[in-house]
Amino acid sequence: MVSAIVSCSASGSITWLFKSWISERLKKAIEFEYAEKLKAIEFGYDKQLEKMRLQLQNEFFDAKEKLEHDKKIFAKLSAYCDEISLEDFCVMTSSSRCYEFEHRKKIDDLLHHGKQVENLFLNDSLQNDFLKFHTLLSEFLDIISNNFFSVSVSRFMLLPELKNGNDQERMLYKETCTQISKASNEVRSAYTNFRNKIKQTLYL
Repeated sequence: MVSAIVSCSASGSITWLFKSWISERLKKAIEFEYAEKLKAIEFGYDKQLEKMRLQLQNEFFDAKEKLEHDKKIFAKLSAYCDEISLEDFCVMTSSSRCYEFEHRKKIDDLLHHGKQVENLFLNDSLQNDFLKFHTLLSEFLDIISNNFFSVSVSRFMLLPELKNGNDQERMLYKETCTQISKASNEVRSAYTNFRNKIKQTLYL
């Protein structure tokens, strides 16, 4: 009887120890697996962070290069015809109905070089605003070319032969003046919008 009790007790202890050992092994295995998965997640997270950091860094340098490029293009175009020269030409043609050849040449240079591929802005918004201005300027110069004529070596005037003509000729002169004033205002407005976009995009 005593032997049976001792045997059962020993067997129970062994069973309990075995269960404890199994439980401990399972616990350790789970902890190890969890730790490995956690390391893998952390490693993946670090890799993703590094990838994002490099991407942002590349985008920053790319944006900086584009910014510098567009600044140079604006300076280059302004060298052909600055804001004051453009304003003076528009005012002279629309109010005084005359212009000097040297003033017109600056406008022509801006128009010519503004459409060259090497002078395009990389910023889409800037390029779109410049294109609107460029188109209106081209249309404005077409009107000027069709209605202004040379009165001296370097001076041009709006339809000089019609200004003091008969009623029909004076009416045509007046209508042309209105057309030129409208085109001039559109050019000035488009250029103002473009200049504001330049300030917002390149210098703020």
